[in-house]
Amino acid sequence: SEKIIEINPLRLGFVTSDTNLRSGAGTNFKVILTVPTGTELKVRGKVEGRNWYIVELSSQSNPGKISIQGYVHGNLLALLK
Repeated sequence: SEKIIEINPLRLGFVTSDTNLRSGAGTNFKVILTVPTGTELKVRGKVEGRNWYIVELSSQSNPGKISIQGYVHGNLLALLK
């Protein structure tokens, strides 16, 4: 399985275009949902040696609700300082 390099403390980022949130680090993995341009994500880690990040998406409608976790490609992700 993929080795994840944890980003601690986690960073905030946003997607720079409509982006597929996937169940794994690759386009062969199932799309969980499509994240609209500008959506803010919590960036939890990076897949070692690959340009894929593991991110968490909070529910906009219900912030208390459990967030959705998945993978996005680094080219579509901008990290905030």
